[in-house]
Amino acid sequence: MTRRIETVWLLLAILTGLPSAAPAQEPSARFALNGQFSLEQTADIEDEKNPAKPLPIRSWLVQNNRAKVSANCELEFKEQPYYPGAPFQLLLKSGLKIAEIERFLAKRFNFKLGESPRYFDVEASPMCPYVASSLLLANGKAVMVGASSVFHGLKWVEVAAGGSAPAPDLLLGLQVTQLPFSPAQFAENCEQKIRLVKGVPKAPASCAPRFWAYTATRGSREPLAKLVGSHDYPKWGGRNESGDYANPVQNGLHPVFLVFRAHPGMWVLRVEDLEGRGEARDPMSGVYLVVKDGVVTDQLNEGCELDVQLVCCNSRYEPPYTLLPSGKFTR
Repeated sequence: MTRRIETVWLLLAILTGLPSAAPAQEPSARFALNGQFSLEQTADIEDEKNPAKPLPIRSWLVQNNRAKVSANCELEFKEQPYYPGAPFQLLLKSGLKIAEIERFLAKRFNFKLGESPRYFDVEASPMCPYVASSLLLANGKAVMVGASSVFHGLKWVEVAAGGSAPAPDLLLGLQVTQLPFSPAQFAENCEQKIRLVKGVPKAPASCAPRFWAYTATRGSREPLAKLVGSHDYPKWGGRNESGDYANPVQNGLHPVFLVFRAHPGMWVLRVEDLEGRGEARDPMSGVYLVVKDGVVTDQLNEGCELDVQLVCCNSRYEPPYTLLPSGKFTR
């Protein structure tokens, strides 16, 4: 029987370009996948010249083979026995050879199939946006395989089971709110619940996980919180007639903010001034701050809705703003 299987596999190898080796056996023990994943780049093997559509989810934490990426979306990673070509059946049927896929992965993602990758099927809950069909891991590198010809290169930092994610970049424990983000939805579902606690706005736990809202104060330790609290918003066009949002924390104020992952090395912060409404003080209108490599590169003084493609729309009648890899919004 074994000899017959090897003969059939050799014939399949000749027809598809697969290496002439029989499929690997089932893993001897279940591998517990735990780690922080973040999107680095996306490419289409059949259209390398044009930009490919990235994943709608840019960062997620996997613990014990599961990742809850939003309130209604959970991913499960099921390890499968790996053999050459296993994750690429649709591409092979379309005429691509395994050697072409190997060259593409090595060139675009520095990912080498010859390094015995672990292979996982990706199963998403019904309310998830489409993400990917499988995941490959090898020597600290990760690639997600799309349902068509699109591949996603990921940064993967392994963590212990039950542990917390390593603090990527400037977060230091802050949670990332998933896009898309609507200021109107935030106002309705979280902002109305925020109360002053000893004079400081504090978001209740019920805002999360849809909205991870934080407050910048004099005691904030996180670099992003310090940046939010010391930024000169009027200088960047913020609508603040009283002028007290030029370094708001120094002026005794406490900005509320949310964090969104953008391009690699870049964060978008939504900053809201929730103090003094209905009183003599005129609060500043909400803004988006762009932080690249730890420095503010732009401030968008709009109440537009930011989507997963980093496009911000006010209405269908106005041109949208798009966040570029340079760290600037453009119309």
